[in-house]
Amino acid sequence: MIQRMRWPAWVVDALLVVLSLGAADQLRLHIDVGERLGSIQTQLVLPAVYPLLVTLWWAVAYAVGVYDRRTVHFLQARFSAWAVMPYGAALLVYLLDREIPRLLFLYLGVVSLILLVGLAPLLNPPVSPPRSRVALLGAGPSLTALAHSVQCADPQAIVVGYVIDGPLAAVSSNSLPVLGTTAQALKVVEEHAIDRVILVTSRPPRRDLIELAVQLRLKNVTVELTSDIWDLTFGARAVEEVGNTPLIRVNESPLSPLERRLKRLFDLVIAVPLLVISLPFLGLIALAIVIDSPSSPIFRQYRVGENGRLFQIIKFRTMVPDAEKLQEALATPENGVIVHKRRGDPRVTRIGQILRRTSLDELPQLFNVVQGNMSLVGPRPEMPWLVGFYEPWQFQRFTVPQGMTGWWQVNGRGDRPMHLHTEDDLYYIKHYSLFLDVKIILQTIKVVLLGRGAY
Repeated sequence: MIQRMRWPAWVVDALLVVLSLGAADQLRLHIDVGERLGSIQTQLVLPAVYPLLVTLWWAVAYAVGVYDRRTVHFLQARFSAWAVMPYGAALLVYLLDREIPRLLFLYLGVVSLILLVGLAPLLNPPVSPPRSRVALLGAGPSLTALAHSVQCADPQAIVVGYVIDGPLAAVSSNSLPVLGTTAQALKVVEEHAIDRVILVTSRPPRRDLIELAVQLRLKNVTVELTSDIWDLTFGARAVEEVGNTPLIRVNESPLSPLERRLKRLFDLVIAVPLLVISLPFLGLIALAIVIDSPSSPIFRQYRVGENGRLFQIIKFRTMVPDAEKLQEALATPENGVIVHKRRGDPRVTRIGQILRRTSLDELPQLFNVVQGNMSLVGPRPEMPWLVGFYEPWQFQRFTVPQGMTGWWQVNGRGDRPMHLHTEDDLYYIKHYSLFLDVKIILQTIKVVLLGRGAY
């Protein structure tokens, strides 16, 4: 896969957008074509159009993957973003009530095509990606054939050796070494800097191999499988065929690159203005918390995010100080169900009860959304110690950005236990669309107003 140096691509693009618009503005004044239209012929584009057009380019370029390191067809992505330029400029000029000859937009299209599609890639040339280090885990002569197929199919792949699923034994007479056994797989990955593991396994997958795949996945190691029955566990997608062997990559996100970028753009468009508008209100809430229970009004806690990454979630404090020390004692299994929230929790303060009932304690998470640790909509970010109770199939909920609200919250919230809301999260992942995000946000507003399931 081709990767590119991204910095300072967005800065260079901003300069090229400004240059394109400025050059087009001068060209239509000095190279006049067609009938003159009177006084508007000499009017220049308003200065306000320049930063607005730059912002428009950034938004569209981001959405189509111009700044995504994983984008292979970067010229195609740039061409797609360029196609919006003349129309975007025309819309901006129209909204600013400025009469400009249509010739400007023709020149803008030509100049921006030359600069943003032709010149920009030369200023940010492609660079070769680092070579991936691959280990094959399994047993039998099929490992040797697959190793050869992997190296032929991907010149950037280095097959380091084998991890044997069973007692140590020679795989076949070739130059690749045996690195260890399945029980030593995590140590092998660390010692040999393996970033891609292909599991060649029989059906059905054993529990220990499922747990190993989960652990590798949470360590950001690419895991590929040769058996499509694993799809039932990981919800994975077949991404390539090596030789005659289809490989399923369990790290692959259920969201397509375009869906992911549009989701991020949607988050920023909603979260940034909402955060700015609510800042004074957030200050008043913080003051009320401190008056009711002297201590920091902000509560930070580590949660498990997308791909198992830990991050600090930000909320308003709704409990007495040091309430976390009592958490595990309260969140214990009852009849096989993990209960970590309950009515009448003695740790919740008076202001905390109001904040929880109205869900205002969640508002600071807008900072997490802007930072990119969370999304507005997605599976609820879980506490690390609760993840220890997960079954392997439940780890699918970490394949997308975690959210402030989600399908679980609008279908019962705190009234439903952990094992059920995990199934709700998987329903959301399977049926994801931007329309579904909008629907969940609207339903969240209704649920919050009714105060249903909040405590």
